[in-house]
Amino acid sequence: MSGVPAFSPSTASDLARRLFGIEAIASALPSERDQNVLLQSDGGARFILKIANAGEHEAVLEAENAVLAHLHGVGLTPQLVTAL
Repeated sequence: MSGVPAFSPSTASDLARRLFGIEAIASALPSERDQNVLLQSDGGARFILKIANAGEHEAVLEAENAVLAHLHGVGLTPQLVTAL
């Protein structure tokens, strides 16, 4: 699958601030087809920023979000943060 994202940690931090209102330092996490970034705020809060592969179908991303939201509802995953 083409379109694997490759943003720098500083760009990922900027995206988190602009799109989600999260001020944090970013560091790369492993991923097969997307880009995953650990965001660590000064206050100790931690987030995962997932930057989807450009070739991924929107329906797949919507399904992933629905599964994560459902699993959060039963206490199995952290809460999703929506964009501003």
